Amino acid sequence: MMRRWLARSASLCKPAYGALAAVVFGCLLAPAARAGALPNCWDLAYGAIRHRATAPHPPFILYDETLLIEDDGSPLLQSRRSVAYRDDGLARILDDRFMNRPIITRSMEPGPPELGPYGDRRSAWLPLQQADYNTLPLIGEVRSKNPSGLSCTNDGSQRYKDHDVYRITFTTTHTDKPSVREMLVDARTLEIWKVILSGYLPVGLRSDPRNAALTDFEVEMAQVGIYLVVSHVTWKYRYYEYSQYSDLFGEYYYSGFEFPSELPRAYFTESVALKAP
Repeated sequence: MMRRWLARSASLCKPAYGALAAVVFGCLLAPAARAGALPNCWDLAYGAIRHRATAPHPPFILYDETLLIEDDGSPLLQSRRSVAYRDDGLARILDDRFMNRPIITRSMEPGPPELGPYGDRRSAWLPLQQADYNTLPLIGEVRSKNPSGLSCTNDGSQRYKDHDVYRITFTTTHTDKPSVREMLVDARTLEIWKVILSGYLPVGLRSDPRNAALTDFEVEMAQVGIYLVVSHVTWKYRYYEYSQYSDLFGEYYYSGFEFPSELPRAYFTESVALKAP
């Protein structure tokens, strides 16, 4: 399953949306935009990730998550979780499927309650002060050949939930790996209001139990106080089994957000029967 929202593809995408920053970071430097043209898609993407890096991030996030999965329109799985998330990526999850016994994990389904970059990785996206440049010796030069195979297009502006946004679409030559598909970036603030990323299906299929399938996750954001958090995630997948096609649909609702400044240390270190890596 995708581990990180904008960061798990390479770092926005691994659960589902955590790898955005890492995916974009590995691409070619953007060419300069023409005067009077739409903003360059790479300028927007990099600017949006830097904005996320400099935005306020709470040390802890408490929230409820409701999961619904349907198979051909019929309920397949439903659960409710209470989650305590720490800024370094560690989470404490109480899931009613497991009698609400605490699970301590860094592998969240479908991903963390905010977009990447995460924790200490944010500093890599912050510009150095000029004084810092003067004290750093030049040890080499690097030219990128875009090993990610990722390219982007600014498809113009549109209205999305009372926001004027630019729609950026991404294509990649590596279709067998998680990647960023689309971003809706606020034309005024560079806030990311929605992102679509490919990630691994969070359920196993009897038809192919050994190989994880890729599907697209649509991640919607919402402003809660001064923080931008994930509010809604969906995915769908068509598979072939028993000589017929079936359609899976997954949906996650995030609610009840709280942002405490402190939580007991034992909250994330207690010995529990269920412990994920």
